[in-house]
Amino acid sequence: MNPVERTDNAARPDGGTPAAAGAGPVDPCVVLVSAGDPGRLARAARDLRDRIALLLSQDRAPATADIAWTTQTGRVPMRHRLAVAHPDLAGVVAALDAFLTRRPDPAVHTGRAGRAPAGTPGTAAEAARQWAEGADLPWAAYWHTPRTRVALPVHPFFAATDAPAPPPADATTSDRGAGPRTADLESALLDRYAEVSGIPRDELDAHTPFVEYGLTSLQIGELNRLLAKEWGVGTRTLFFEHGDMAHVAEDAVRRCGAAPRGAPDTGRPSATPRSAAVPPAIPRRAAAAGPGPGTDPAAGTDGAIAVIGVAGRYPQAPDLETFWANLKSGHDCVTGLPADRHRPGWPVDEMTGGFLDGVDRFDPLLFGITPRDAALMDPHERLFLESAWAALEDAAHPRERLRERHRSRVGVYAGAMYADYAFFGVEETLRGRPAYSGGALGNIANRVSYLLDLHGPSLAVDTMCSSSLAALHLAVRALRAGDCEVALAGAVNLSLHPNKFVQQRLMSLTSSSRRCRSFGAGGDGFVPAEAVGVLVLKPLARALADGDRVRAVVRGTAVVHAGRTNGYIVPSPVAQAEVVRNALADAGVRPADIDYVEAHGAGTALGDPVEIDGLTRVFGGDERPPGSLPIGSVKSVIGHAEAAAGMAALTKCLLQLEHGTLAPTLHVDRLNPNVDWDAVPFRPQHTAAAWPRPTGPDGAPRPRRAGISSFGAG
Repeated sequence: MNPVERTDNAARPDGGTPAAAGAGPVDPCVVLVSAGDPGRLARAARDLRDRIALLLSQDRAPATADIAWTTQTGRVPMRHRLAVAHPDLAGVVAALDAFLTRRPDPAVHTGRAGRAPAGTPGTAAEAARQWAEGADLPWAAYWHTPRTRVALPVHPFFAATDAPAPPPADATTSDRGAGPRTADLESALLDRYAEVSGIPRDELDAHTPFVEYGLTSLQIGELNRLLAKEWGVGTRTLFFEHGDMAHVAEDAVRRCGAAPRGAPDTGRPSATPRSAAVPPAIPRRAAAAGPGPGTDPAAGTDGAIAVIGVAGRYPQAPDLETFWANLKSGHDCVTGLPADRHRPGWPVDEMTGGFLDGVDRFDPLLFGITPRDAALMDPHERLFLESAWAALEDAAHPRERLRERHRSRVGVYAGAMYADYAFFGVEETLRGRPAYSGGALGNIANRVSYLLDLHGPSLAVDTMCSSSLAALHLAVRALRAGDCEVALAGAVNLSLHPNKFVQQRLMSLTSSSRRCRSFGAGGDGFVPAEAVGVLVLKPLARALADGDRVRAVVRGTAVVHAGRTNGYIVPSPVAQAEVVRNALADAGVRPADIDYVEAHGAGTALGDPVEIDGLTRVFGGDERPPGSLPIGSVKSVIGHAEAAAGMAALTKCLLQLEHGTLAPTLHVDRLNPNVDWDAVPFRPQHTAAAWPRPTGPDGAPRPRRAGISSFGAG
């Protein structure tokens, strides 16, 4: 169980001395947008435009300078760029509209990263133009005082279908300034690299660092063979000495006077979409298109862990805004298997649950992964990587900041329990078409650490349906022990193959109504749900000193095993009470300090009464009259997210804390008759309702607090 509370604290500017204004513009109100291709740039611009317009319409818009500061210091600059230099948000919205409709606007500057233009900008407009053309500007040095980081849309992993035309090629050509032989060699190398990597040729640029493309030793061998056979270059170390193709070509010409011995092989592969290939059983599709005030003054920060970033995808919710809308409205997100995932011979009538859209889509080049390598990655690994990236963007902690401010001492803890993607490769092999797919669960965490150059602990956690909260527990302990300065904790769960559904039916775990009836009558099982969610965590004291936007605080965590019970999947109310008491003790709060309980609530005839029994052992008594403590479960809305169930529950609580609203639990119009509801302190929250600000024993307001439980079979 994990007690989580809302800090009522808006983010403050960075602590320490203000940044000294260096050469260049002062306090530049320049809003930056970038992406790996024009389609995603358009999607990112539209997302930002829509968010700002909505906030303006609600009179909740932050200062233009805060948005500029967040985009300048909290995002990774990518190849395709858009910069808007304007002092007010209405002007920013108008400029983004102009970009999206291909109308000229003096505030809009576009371009592609390549060779950075020379010179130091003297105005905000000059800085916007230079950055759009590829300059790496020291934005933080231009501000008199660091600004507040604000919540903004994160990177769009799917592109818009109506992308504006890319900038003219003559403004960004890769051979700008190169001699004829160097330019010819650059082109030949890029042609061959497109062939061996599977990256479309028109997405390659000679000045883009190799680390963004995922250069492998096998590919280096192919490129070296081209250099030797076609261009007479015998050295084999150029790709280890230089960071991009332009410098390789320039050095080869300088050393050897390289010239083609014949017509170089310029054969190009057919265009490969930025969605990675998957085994034939899953079709390949093209990509398509508040913080509250003040910390608790009475609460110390010893051992408290701040949630400074969060991202996730849930059934019928590609982002957290939609997830909250579904939760608040009580929208049932459980469906049959989507039609585009049906396969001949599959028992689709049994495959009911909560499903994510686009689990076969992925933007490999964002992470420096070639499309061919991405096709071998388990979708669990790909989705967790995307969510980790999005959570870091939500926290305004790009890779450079993690390295410079935290020495890359960042831990990664990923909950997961299924590896059924490998079944597709096995099935193809049995059909006489040898194939490989998937891999070890450890790749889910290790891939994030590798690509972001993170040096803290990195491990996958499998405690079955409690995996994500177990991962959170380990992350909290590592932060407290100083094993890392920042941690990513989360989980991913997918239902890719019918094996899971068949197994759960044979084990009598499947709900006869194909719904999770958490605490409701008729609950006799569950249905699985797909989900992915990631938190960015930092010790609260450090987060406040760093000026981070604190979205919630984890006060305490605990983990126990029930040992030997009456059956392998039979729960124990004694063990459940023990873990709740331990979590409260770790948090330094009393049972009476908890205002809401997000229960495991799988909706089974056996599990729900046992869970209520265990919780009543802690929360019952004179301080809690019957029916006074709201209880709920996200499973009633999306299904049982298994390894990611705890992350779905925690994210629901975080959103309830931020909105000051309790979301409804579905299917509790008739309560489970196996629980004596007149004798227990709980009442299932069956409607959306305001969550009033509670008061402490002295009558002073205190933070809202929630407790979260998650249990794994066995």
